[in-house]
Amino acid sequence: MKKLKLEFNNLGKDYIIQIDGKVENLKKQKGKRGKQIVEIETDKDAVNLSIKRIVPIGAKKWFWWQVLFYFVSVFGILDRNYNKKCYVIDYASTITLQEDINIKVLIHNSLKVEKVVELKTEATVEEHVNQIKVDKIAKKRLKGYTAVKIISWILLALGLGFLILNTLL
Repeated sequence: MKKLKLEFNNLGKDYIIQIDGKVENLKKQKGKRGKQIVEIETDKDAVNLSIKRIVPIGAKKWFWWQVLFYFVSVFGILDRNYNKKCYVIDYASTITLQEDINIKVLIHNSLKVEKVVELKTEATVEEHVNQIKVDKIAKKRLKGYTAVKIISWILLALGLGFLILNTLL
């Protein structure tokens, strides 16, 4: 059995890690500041690694989820903050395994770098895709959602002000 250990630093919730098409769960390491680890054992000589970053507001059914969270989060006041850059990362590679391999994965969230995902390892890595791009649809949706949130806050403030004035008079 060959062991593969991937080590990430402060990886967000928007990332999907797949090894040979199977989604892997990240485990936080105790005592280490923000480190997350994926460990697998396999009999194969090579594995396919895929790392993707998605933007939740760019998903297919985003509208219905957003409507639900909009009301649950008190008209968007307690809603999560979305990344305004709307970067989508796509990385795919094949890693040739030896006995035990430790790989440190570095992810750069910038359009200016040549390699978005860097693997620090002694193993042989054949990269297929390593790119970052802006999700234009998600960016457009985020602008619209922000406008709706601001308008609803103004209407909520006006409605509360109207209610307070009516109760005082």
